[in-house]
Amino acid sequence: MRKPNREVVKAQTMFENVHYKRLSKSHIKNHPEDKYEMITPYKFRWLNGKTITLDLFFRWNGANLVKDLVALASAIHDRICKYPYFDDGTPISNLLASWIYRSILLWHGVKVRSRIRFLATFLFGGKDVKKTVGWI
Repeated sequence: MRKPNREVVKAQTMFENVHYKRLSKSHIKNHPEDKYEMITPYKFRWLNGKTITLDLFFRWNGANLVKDLVALASAIHDRICKYPYFDDGTPISNLLASWIYRSILLWHGVKVRSRIRFLATFLFGGKDVKKTVGWI
């Protein structure tokens, strides 16, 4: 029986027909900051109508020290860490970035871990957001 090729990566759906793919292990070895790539653009709407766009071919690394729970949550959070502003230029603080991350996890049914991840991303994540926009 033939073994499957580990370099072949299947596209996956994460949220309402948003597609992404996990990059090959050889790519990840050379570029550890990139684990996933968007293969369709996605516009995320926050409660106040503000949007965050994940462009086609946007790459992100997911969770750094723990298992990825919801790919959309890590994609949005990594996009905010790289560019801490809504599409209209409104700044996103570290607190709001962590709250958006938690809200996406809750939307996907992750309840207890969403609290832990909120605290972890607020206290230890978002270093560039803290430098650029601030904590709160």
